[in-house]
Amino acid sequence: MADKTFSEDGYSYTEDFGSPREYVAQTDVRVDRHLLCDWGDRLALARALLGYRQGSSIKHPHKYKPEGGTDIIAYAQSVQTEPVGRPTSATSSYEKARLIVTYGPLTYDTAEGGEGPWPPPPPGSPIIYATESLEASMEFLTLPRNGLYFDTGVDKVSLDSNELTVPAKLIPLVDWVYTLHGLERVPNAFFALPGTVNDADVYSKSLGFTFFEGTLLAGTPTLGREYTDLGVTMWSVTMRFTYRNNGTIDNPKGWNHFPRTDEGSLSWERITDGADNVDIYETADFSQLVI
Repeated sequence: MADKTFSEDGYSYTEDFGSPREYVAQTDVRVDRHLLCDWGDRLALARALLGYRQGSSIKHPHKYKPEGGTDIIAYAQSVQTEPVGRPTSATSSYEKARLIVTYGPLTYDTAEGGEGPWPPPPPGSPIIYATESLEASMEFLTLPRNGLYFDTGVDKVSLDSNELTVPAKLIPLVDWVYTLHGLERVPNAFFALPGTVNDADVYSKSLGFTFFEGTLLAGTPTLGREYTDLGVTMWSVTMRFTYRNNGTIDNPKGWNHFPRTDEGSLSWERITDGADNVDIYETADFSQLVI
């Protein structure tokens, strides 16, 4: 394999004979690759393989996927360098270097299967991609007067006909406050989602709860700037989603369901154009922002 040339960040290298060496266990995989490069490129190549962050640019660790059609993927975790041969007499420097690159599974969660911020944190200090909290909220809802009366029978008085005070109802709500950290740029969804409801179920990983289709309303977002210990300034984006379900878990009735009283009881129904449902609240794909 030594005759095949690879490149990483513009630094060329070949793979030595007898490489790679793969160690497969029930729970993970480890791979050792022996690479050959010019002596003067060894440290730069090692840095490129391990990944780094430079300004707002993120270089992810090199990914290794063995041949054979398996689902195993490993990422560069450490590099050991050693000289090859003897130093040249002219420069007293080695001509080639051997890089022993160890690959293994990532030991931290990432947003996209290994494509998260890099370098990784020290052991025991996981990267925080998102924080979530639930806050109590309330909606003061004015009900329609149609079909509502005071008293019954011959003594009944129509609220609508007599223009009596419209009844109101307090609807308990929950605000799901969702913050994404360490973003290089403000996502387009930040500007597109406010005022829309979710067009599909949304699952919260940390809460272990599914917000059903149509029950989340995207509210006014906020932006913040974060200065990291790497000297990089990143964005934090906070969205406030308000959860409303006036139905049940099995039959959710969210933001596009409205109160109806003309049948003698309070129910929550869709508004139609006489033939099809009308979305008073436009729907959107919340997976653009929720990871």
